[in-house]
Amino acid sequence: MQRLLQFASSALEAVTDALGPTRSQANPRRKALLKFKRNWDAVTKFYDGLISPSFRSRNNSVDPLDNACLETGQVEDHLMGLITILQQEEQRNNSISDSAGMVDSCLEYFLEDRVLDKLCALGSVNRPPGTMKLVLSFLVRLFESVHQPLLPQMSVHQPVFQLIRVCAEMVGSVTQEPTSSPALRMGDPACSIFVQLLCVLCKKLVENPDLLDFFQGDTSGGESREFLLFTALLPFIRDSNDSDGDLARNTLLQLVQIPRVCALFVHSPLCRELVHSLCSQFRSLPVCVGPQLPKAESVRAFLNRVRFFNSFSRLARDCLAEQMVNLLVIDFFEGVVKPAVVQTNEQSVVSATLYLRSIVECCTAPLLLHECSVFLLGRASSCGPNSHADPNAAADSVAIHSHPLRATLIARINSLNEELSVATLHVFDALLSHQQEHAFRNLVLCRLASLSLPSPQDMFLDPIVFRTHFPSVATDSAGFDS
Repeated sequence: MQRLLQFASSALEAVTDALGPTRSQANPRRKALLKFKRNWDAVTKFYDGLISPSFRSRNNSVDPLDNACLETGQVEDHLMGLITILQQEEQRNNSISDSAGMVDSCLEYFLEDRVLDKLCALGSVNRPPGTMKLVLSFLVRLFESVHQPLLPQMSVHQPVFQLIRVCAEMVGSVTQEPTSSPALRMGDPACSIFVQLLCVLCKKLVENPDLLDFFQGDTSGGESREFLLFTALLPFIRDSNDSDGDLARNTLLQLVQIPRVCALFVHSPLCRELVHSLCSQFRSLPVCVGPQLPKAESVRAFLNRVRFFNSFSRLARDCLAEQMVNLLVIDFFEGVVKPAVVQTNEQSVVSATLYLRSIVECCTAPLLLHECSVFLLGRASSCGPNSHADPNAAADSVAIHSHPLRATLIARINSLNEELSVATLHVFDALLSHQQEHAFRNLVLCRLASLSLPSPQDMFLDPIVFRTHFPSVATDSAGFDS
């Protein structure tokens, strides 16, 4: 019966086109609206037919919504047809020089008939199976293709909000109960489409931060406002190492540049959960065999995650960046990396030092690089060529040379284990290659100050002082003295 109705609809359209300059052809806007309605009617008739009495009488032993065969091809074609018509209508109006006051008839019908209300309700229950994926795909294509401001419309943002909440709860239930079998599971195609939808909506939010209010809701305790897009993205940002996780993290890097979003994140579990995830990744890294890091997927994922934190500390607003870096220092560097580097098992120490070098290489953002340097070398760095004039220089010098991790790493340069010695040198080389002031003062200027060299003026103006400190250079240049 469904196929017969579709055939009749197509035949009617063909006859209409063959009649010449009829009224529908004379008015393209009306023709587009009729076509839009036919596509939408085909979708609603399909779902209405699943619960009709005649269907139940033929299938009285089963639940039709759970066991009906979703004719994905036909329903999807009709849904994509809706978007195509909306897109064509938008392009047609944009091509008209004086389009002010023109009403988009298809878009008006789309909003007034609350098409998204009905679609999102079907997607939320996912019956028949596959409907949720179909609706998510429709929303992604809709918001990517139609550039008119749809989200401020109540008939758009309310059903989308409810569908995202349902999907987020499904993903969260899988994270907590891996044995459950909801419609969305990390790694599934439907879940990838859900991430794409979240990222498209976040992009809209970056373009217009005022849309933030449409994606906030009360938490279960009612004490604070929940940012739903972040809640839905968090499991992918934290736990996923595939393309979905990369897309979610890149989206977060865009969000943290918005002041209002940063204010929400400061009071959220974002930073702590992400740092704890990084700690877990580090603990699960394989032991290195030889002077190079193993070519394992876990190593690649870990280093990508470190680069993400580096980008986060560079792009996020000051308060949020400081919160993230402080947690990295306390929970990751001090809590996980340091114990691994100072342990007694030699092979494990070599591995930890190789990973430490890679971590240092990834730290290029000023705030994170400075704290990484302080973690390795200590905070004091005020000694220099004129440090003898500074009353605090002596105390700083003692603090620098007594910093436990710094002293341990420097001592390992002379280790009998060649791999450990070279790996340690590479850590310092990676740190100095960033040309960071704190590291340069700590490792170079403080060392020069400890040699008690004369001032530059005395050294180069007095030949005797110069030859005393640099005999080889003085010998080479003896011919020029005469």
